[in-house]
Amino acid sequence: MFNVSGLKWTKTSLEWYFNGKKVASVSTPSDMHQPMYILINLAIGGNWAGPPDNHTRFPARFEIDYLRVYSV
Repeated sequence: MFNVSGLKWTKTSLEWYFNGKKVASVSTPSDMHQPMYILINLAIGGNWAGPPDNHTRFPARFEIDYLRVYSV
């Protein structure tokens, strides 16, 4: 089963969603008002999950079922 994550990017805000629930929101930075590329990676560590420890599975797998992009 795949989780569904999303990003709603507007002129005024960035909102992150996980399985339909909004989990974070910030004002859109001034340098993000131009066309950009999408980069998807398997990041390890950081503020959300914390640093890897002896429970972290390596090698890790990152499977994407699909990617959908909308423009309105």
